[in-house]
Amino acid sequence: MPRPLPSPESAFTLLELLVVVAINGILASIGIAQYGDFKKRAKISRTASEMRGFVAGFIAYSIDFERLPPDSHRELPTGMTDYIDQSLWDKETPIGGYYNWEGPDSYGYGGISLFDCPAPNEDLKILDRMLDDGNLAVGRFRMESNGRATFIFEEE
Repeated sequence: MPRPLPSPESAFTLLELLVVVAINGILASIGIAQYGDFKKRAKISRTASEMRGFVAGFIAYSIDFERLPPDSHRELPTGMTDYIDQSLWDKETPIGGYYNWEGPDSYGYGGISLFDCPAPNEDLKILDRMLDDGNLAVGRFRMESNGRATFIFEEE
């Protein structure tokens, strides 16, 4: 025996279905935007954490040897593997580019810069707020004349 058709009063109208689909679309677009922002901030936060860890390693080295290691550009300075994980230093940063040691013998300061970092200034300002004062022109984390954002922890 065939089932009876539902009465028109018990079914959704096309308009009701469209409203539900529209609301779901709006909620999804908000969620996706929030997720993207969360993901970006997580990468920036991880970069800040790694940079702080590297600074601790360089400070420990300077305590043991009474000086900071010489500038070594992209390479981790000789003797630093006891203080910093070489594989972490060598890999790409969470926000792109690579870590770079700028030693006081070449720059007049000891600092970790972001080499070939494609992150937009907006992201670097967020990183600056996590490490310093939020101003890329001044402070401990700043854009240097060589064009690299650098976390400076010792200046002459």
